[in-house]
Amino acid sequence: GSAEVWHDIALMADSDVAELIHADGIDILIDLSGHTAFNKLQAFAQKPAPVQATWIGYFHSTGLDSIDYFITDPHGSPAGSRQLFSEVPVHLPHSRFCYAPSDYVPEVAPPPVLANGYVTFGSFNRLSKLSDAVVEAWAAILKSVPDSRLMIKTRALEDPRIAEPLLKRFAVHGIPAADIVLRPGSGHYQMFVEYGEIDIALDSFPFNGGMTTLDALWMGVPVVSVAGDSVVSRQSLSALANIGLAELAFPDIPAFVRGAAELAADRPRLVELRQQLRPRVAASPLRQPEQFTRDLEQLYGRMWQAWCDGKRLPSDVSPPA
Repeated sequence: GSAEVWHDIALMADSDVAELIHADGIDILIDLSGHTAFNKLQAFAQKPAPVQATWIGYFHSTGLDSIDYFITDPHGSPAGSRQLFSEVPVHLPHSRFCYAPSDYVPEVAPPPVLANGYVTFGSFNRLSKLSDAVVEAWAAILKSVPDSRLMIKTRALEDPRIAEPLLKRFAVHGIPAADIVLRPGSGHYQMFVEYGEIDIALDSFPFNGGMTTLDALWMGVPVVSVAGDSVVSRQSLSALANIGLAELAFPDIPAFVRGAAELAADRPRLVELRQQLRPRVAASPLRQPEQFTRDLEQLYGRMWQAWCDGKRLPSDVSPPA
């Protein structure tokens, strides 16, 4: 409703999409899909706009020389990290995410450990992110925290044939089925309600949560993560850094296991974080849409000016040669 012109291109051939973009005189074209279903990368490959960039919809490089820029942030792609892109990686100043929780999100519930007497870890990430290394690390955390439980909620568990193999993966590491709570997918509101049953969210790695991490933090649930070298393995670090809790993103798996266990043992901190996390997110750059938009507009302006000068912006990630 805010756009001057809106074209539905879902069923158009890529060559026709490229012709339409060129005919409309688009100066800056942004890909929001990357290598996901129904993308229009073949239209981008035809370079219908003078400046092209990819942002937020995919977690890695497109591999296309025709896309000029990869929009990232200083936490996901720190200077000197030497992450590999076919595009030039450029930074938004705080985060490549801008979080907008739904209006119907419930209030933050008290930490369940107070009523249960034991800590409940949880993850609402996709089941495909739960690699063997993730399962092993989560099992080590459960064994490090007496009487703890783990809740896994994911749409894949709507299929009853999925549960038994998943429980067996934990049993291999000595975790009985009684310590695992499995929940199928649900409506959005119910998902937020179920965050009230979790004390600490365990992140997946190397594919971190994106929206999953932000939702947990908004519901007052601290997220512990492993920060890797790639954009996708630093998504949670970026979110945590923006609310002043970068220490919950650990450099390796042993530190992740220790850190999760130490947080579980610190009940006063769990209570404090439960009260502080939503206000922290609300006051952070993650929840400042006007400033985020100005930052994005300024980046677009720099991209355009560089093109007018016959140049590309320098990389914000790779150190000078």
